[in-house]
Amino acid sequence: MPNKGVTIGEFKLDLVSKTLTNANNETFPLNWKTFSVLKLLFDNQNEIVTREEMIKAIWEDNFPVGDKALTTAIWNLRKVLDKSSVSIETVPKKGYRLAITSSGAEVLVLEAGTEVETEVEKKSVVEKPAALDGNSNENHKPKSQVTTVKKLISILVLVLLASAWWFLQQRESDFADESSANRIVVFSRGSIKTPDVEQFVLEIENLIKQRANLELLDSEFKHQILQSQSKQEQASQLGVTALIYIEVNRLTQEQVSVSVKVVQVQTNGFETKSWQVKTSELFDLIPSILTMLPAGDWQ
Repeated sequence: MPNKGVTIGEFKLDLVSKTLTNANNETFPLNWKTFSVLKLLFDNQNEIVTREEMIKAIWEDNFPVGDKALTTAIWNLRKVLDKSSVSIETVPKKGYRLAITSSGAEVLVLEAGTEVETEVEKKSVVEKPAALDGNSNENHKPKSQVTTVKKLISILVLVLLASAWWFLQQRESDFADESSANRIVVFSRGSIKTPDVEQFVLEIENLIKQRANLELLDSEFKHQILQSQSKQEQASQLGVTALIYIEVNRLTQEQVSVSVKVVQVQTNGFETKSWQVKTSELFDLIPSILTMLPAGDWQ
């Protein structure tokens, strides 16, 4: 009978129900993409898996869709794995790696390709001096035991210091990786279902995606923000840089009103602009709207 689950640290990953259960028997359902990302990282444990490899394996080379979905999946997994022995490490400019910290014999990964074995793995060899009178060497045992304990304590201290250093380095690299782009969420309302207006909003979103320092977040982030009583506070917790509200209302068959509000989440600042234009001139407003966004270089 095939194995229905695998153990990842203190978690149990059910391969059939696609759920993750922790040591407290709390169960977290995973959607197919989040499950696939965790399974792929587990299958390549302690190895770096690049974003390109993950998108190719899970989204079949659909990079526009897979790139955004992968960011969301990694973020969701880190929420579930937070404060556990299992973590998803970001290796800057390379990819991700699943790390599991456990007691006893283990390998401490300091950098890609560098491993330091803990002394627990090695046999501590203490040479006993030859007996002088044929009796057991009782007088030398206490000294040998103290020496062994001192060695183990020294090794433990070194391992703890190395672990602390590695953890701080990882936190810095995670922060640099996640904060390198301004994260944007776009909300739209009004006469949005009209084809020309719908295309207008879509064009703004596409232009945001083309800027190297801007990241357009998908509908999962929108849903989390909309469900919160304090949208701005929830956006801040999600690491969102700016919220963009676009409202388009049709005044006549040939004329529309457009209102755009950009809220800077961290500073609570905002900017609002409004126009009344002909429907045929709607796309002419896009350059003015883009000047309201956080700075981002074109790719």
